Amino acid sequence: MHDRLPLYNQFDEATHLYCNTHIMRDFQSLCEQNYPWAIRLLRAYRQLYKMSKEKAIDSRFKVRIDNWFDNIIAEALKKEPPPKLNSNNDKPSKTDSRLLLEFFQKSREQILAFDKSMPFSNISAKQSFRHVKTKMKVIGGFRLIEGAKTYAQCQAVIDTWRKRGQSAYENIKISLDVWQLSPKYA
Repeated sequence: MHDRLPLYNQFDEATHLYCNTHIMRDFQSLCEQNYPWAIRLLRAYRQLYKMSKEKAIDSRFKVRIDNWFDNIIAEALKKEPPPKLNSNNDKPSKTDSRLLLEFFQKSREQILAFDKSMPFSNISAKQSFRHVKTKMKVIGGFRLIEGAKTYAQCQAVIDTWRKRGQSAYENIKISLDVWQLSPKYA
């Protein structure tokens, strides 16, 4: 799952999904330019985001979502100005809004792929990297690669506990108690 950077599409063997948070930012930009269809899509995305957090999207509702988005995109494409011929070359130039609509129409399956098993966005994956980046900014890096690996492993375990709604403090306390009772260290 990634943003719309074309470089990622060079990985042919990967299944590509698009991060809906990045798509929402694109719609937000168009909302600020007063595109009515972008406002409708952004509202729908916000509702879908809430529903995805509550795991309330099932296959029957997915069909309705797909049809609804197809209708909005088709209406919006009718209202968007057609591409203008560029005087420098024969390639028609398109507005940013038209490019986004065509991208959405072409990549709808990869954009609306989220459901109970697939996340809405890749934001949680990016947040996992922030700990390491912050640590590197504060102390300038790790002296040994073993220290960096240990830090990453500990942070991954703590992040997993948090995602499962468990207390990191309580789990560390239990882990240390078990470690102290181990015959190897007793």
